[in-house]
Amino acid sequence: LPSIARMLGEDRAVVDDSPPIKAEVVGCSLIVTHWSTLWSHFQLKGSLLDPLNGVSMRVSPDGDSVELEFRHEETAKRAYRICRMAEKERETSQQAQPPPPSATPTPPH
Repeated sequence: LPSIARMLGEDRAVVDDSPPIKAEVVGCSLIVTHWSTLWSHFQLKGSLLDPLNGVSMRVSPDGDSVELEFRHEETAKRAYRICRMAEKERETSQQAQPPPPSATPTPPH
């Protein structure tokens, strides 16, 4: 089900139907599902993998998940925390945006 981004009155809502991001640490790897709803390949590499001295990045054949491999489990956990912070930041910025014109009730003429 889509998540409700913002309630507008009692009977109208702006819906964010982006699938939720799922992230988990498995050993020395961070696996992120639905990663492309938040980042591009370039951003993941430049913001997580390279700065944390990651070993490799593999995208699943369907493009739905990505595995970032690090040298140490603690680094993968740090990448996980960064991922969660970015997701929270996105949620906050979406809530702060005004509703799109189509979602704004039109006053009667």
